[in-house]
Amino acid sequence: MGDFDVIGGNSPASRSQLETNDGFSNSRTEPRTPELGSKANQGRFGLPSPDATPEYINAPFNNHKVYGSAHADPQLDVHSQTPPPTPKGPLTNKTPEEQHHFSQDAIHIEVEEPASERPSASSIHVSSADQETSHPSLSITQRLLALSIRFINLATQRSSRASGAQVEDTIRLIRSVPSIRRTRVTNLRKKLTASQYGEVRKAIQSSEDAQLQAFFEDKLRFDYTRSKKLFEIRMPTAVHEFVGNGIAAAIVNWYTQLRASGDEKVARAASSVMDAGSTDVEFPFVKGESDSKSPDKSFMHTNCERQCEFPSVVVEIGFTQSRNDLIDKAESYIRRSKGEVRVVVGVALDKIYQAEKRNEARLKSIYMGARGPDEIKSYRYEEDEHNETGEGSIIIWRPEFGRRGTVTTMCVRNEIFRDNNGKSIDSPLLGLSLQDFICKKTKDSSTGNFVARPPELLAADLCKWIDEGLVRYRRKRNKKVKKDVENEKREQKRAEGQRNSKNKRGMSSPGDGSRTFTSEGPGTRARIAKGLGNILKGL
Repeated sequence: MGDFDVIGGNSPASRSQLETNDGFSNSRTEPRTPELGSKANQGRFGLPSPDATPEYINAPFNNHKVYGSAHADPQLDVHSQTPPPTPKGPLTNKTPEEQHHFSQDAIHIEVEEPASERPSASSIHVSSADQETSHPSLSITQRLLALSIRFINLATQRSSRASGAQVEDTIRLIRSVPSIRRTRVTNLRKKLTASQYGEVRKAIQSSEDAQLQAFFEDKLRFDYTRSKKLFEIRMPTAVHEFVGNGIAAAIVNWYTQLRASGDEKVARAASSVMDAGSTDVEFPFVKGESDSKSPDKSFMHTNCERQCEFPSVVVEIGFTQSRNDLIDKAESYIRRSKGEVRVVVGVALDKIYQAEKRNEARLKSIYMGARGPDEIKSYRYEEDEHNETGEGSIIIWRPEFGRRGTVTTMCVRNEIFRDNNGKSIDSPLLGLSLQDFICKKTKDSSTGNFVARPPELLAADLCKWIDEGLVRYRRKRNKKVKKDVENEKREQKRAEGQRNSKNKRGMSSPGDGSRTFTSEGPGTRARIAKGLGNILKGL
């Protein structure tokens, strides 16, 4: 073999290519003793002259690392040449801590390319052995890349663990709902992303617990809103049930009577209305989990040509929820269904709930100040004339169709039917018609061209259902408050006993009858000082 060809031979062109394509600057490396070259490299006095090419090059040669000069003498044995020693060890600008840290986590990026091409960060094979000859700037790049990858992996792992914990906590919460309902009246809320919500559903559906599956699918009432990442378990109270059932019964009785109407169109339309109760309403997305709503009451048009998937009329009762919550739900029903939900009836009772919270605070003070169990037994919270109450309102929303198929929500009625003293205010409520219970396409066709009497729902009836629900609600809350007070008194008694025991430990009685005082408390210290003074006076 002739001259040692490191990169494409030893011609001037190859030397020029080496000098311009190696990607390194000689000004950044420490000066090294040049290898002995041919006569062409000798100076005026026969001594070797410095060469502008790199002193030694680490290049792959038949899967071995070969060290040699770009102008090696053909008489020299290539394999016998070794890189000149450096006085400061490997060529690197790392601190000892960095060398140890990154040698354990070196990045291996294998890319085969001709040695004549300019090396890049993505084509350098970095390992603990090769770091000795890698350029400092490339070493820093690789270290930054290693740190970035490590941080990304750590963040991904932490996010995955946190997401799994959220899913498990939600499933445990669902399991505990039956026991929580005995004492809780406000809804339970959890923050869940769409993927976490999907994992909860999959975990329950694939669970071997048949009781949990049945409870989740048939009995649990919940809402999920993707835009808010909110999973809300609804906790209906006796007020919800009495008012909702009363409204539903009045509507069912109304359209049942219309089915016997002599008008064929009216009878056919009334026969197509069905009470759907609290059946879940799903609003699908193109990808991922759907939004889900569990209405208090709903009614569907069953035998329409379009086979509507959404209820035509929805009833929502806001007792522990605010009016803003009712507005958000009405907009979700109407806009997400693109107007297929024709009417949303909201019964706003939030001011009554606020009054009940004040009643419970007064009830707690009564129980805390009671002298004995006999005094508590004689008290009937649900009949207390000092109980406050609040007003109730009925709000109705309808869809408004604009150009290009846009749908907005419009409030068409907002009236008070119950004053602050609980008395009904006579006013025409609901304002619904039979056409509201059938789909828009049927209503706009000749089939929907009829006149039928509207449903009747009087303010006095609503107030009666609220009062009946409040009786049950107050009985349940009375038990809860009474139990809480008993626990609080028991805790106070235990704390008082601990204080008395501590005070007793501060004063002990030895066997000789004398009294020994400890140094606890300012009174004890004063007595000790006084005793010492008397002793000194006697001396």
